[in-house]
Amino acid sequence: MIDPFAVRLDLEQGTLAPLPERVVRRLSDLRGLVANEQLLDRELAKGDPIIYEVLKLAIPQEQGQLFINVTFLRAGRIGREYYFTKGHFHVNEKAAEVYLGLRGHGVLLLRKEANTRVVEMDRGTLIYIPPGWGHRTVNVSQETLVFLSIYPADAGHDYERVRLEGMGTRVFATVDGTGYEAVTS
Repeated sequence: MIDPFAVRLDLEQGTLAPLPERVVRRLSDLRGLVANEQLLDRELAKGDPIIYEVLKLAIPQEQGQLFINVTFLRAGRIGREYYFTKGHFHVNEKAAEVYLGLRGHGVLLLRKEANTRVVEMDRGTLIYIPPGWGHRTVNVSQETLVFLSIYPADAGHDYERVRLEGMGTRVFATVDGTGYEAVTS
């Protein structure tokens, strides 16, 4: 059982107070997910930087509870492919999710079977992810992309399905570097 509580969300910075649990994902965590593994290996030879981190409130992972997280996805690319989160489907396929953009500019890739969507995300964008849709966030800006997510605590994350099936779309910088293009994979 959990008691009611309040935390402070800094809408400019995306930080939570008091500071919750922090999960860190590094460049090496994208192995098997990027378009070009050779380019990934070259980047890893220079180091293994943090690509994104998630601030997670301590909520029991049980039916009826809601997870509340803030994700910080750094700006950067592997070749022309923009940095992205690993992406996942929910183990509980009846679980929906909501994203709220707090800072930066990115896109949310969504896939359900052969159906794919690309949704723009920036400050103030509220995105509803229906049950059964896999999702991955991509930072297409020069600053850190920050967003809030809320979803059922018993949703679970199926990362392996994304690794095996992909997201159906990849996001690359345009050749002239002035924008992005979403390419069906």
